[in-house]
Amino acid sequence: MESSIPSPDPTPSTVTASPPDVTAQSPASSVHNPFSSSLSTSLTIKLDRANFLSWKSQVVPAVIGHDLDAILFNGVPPPQNLINGNPNPLYQQWKRHDQLLLSWLRSSMTEGVLASVANHHTSFAVWRALEQRFASQSRARLLQLKGQFSNVQKSNLSISDYVDKVQNLADSLAIAGANISDQDVVLQILNGTVPLI
Repeated sequence: MESSIPSPDPTPSTVTASPPDVTAQSPASSVHNPFSSSLSTSLTIKLDRANFLSWKSQVVPAVIGHDLDAILFNGVPPPQNLINGNPNPLYQQWKRHDQLLLSWLRSSMTEGVLASVANHHTSFAVWRALEQRFASQSRARLLQLKGQFSNVQKSNLSISDYVDKVQNLADSLAIAGANISDQDVVLQILNGTVPLI
């Protein structure tokens, strides 16, 4: 009776492959994986129907910091899939980055918003759809914040509470895309302390 001894070189049918590690670098590619653990945990606000500007203010620096802005914001087209009948590694890299970015964006949305972009299959298509969907809301929010900033008054607030209120409005305007300088903040603080006649 012979004992069954495993072959030192298992055949492909007996090898159990572990799932690919998306954080590992391919030896053929010196490009870093843009999705370190910090990117997956960097968003503290999930996108809902009312907070696009705050959510966007988190997304944009994270994407630029991981050098993915060309894919997400500019819609850089993918390289050719095949070169001389062989798979193009640059296409595979582009596809991996785009799909990981798409997954990351989707995971940062509430269910209602996610349903509205579920039919888009690239990160750029999702980004463009979100920008179009929230454009009028963003403009309306910007106008509302500008009005609040221009009309804020000290009234019965303490000086520190009043300064905090003005600074919070200035910060909200910056998130909304308005250019508010320190001088604008100081002038508004001074203007708001003068009693209305």
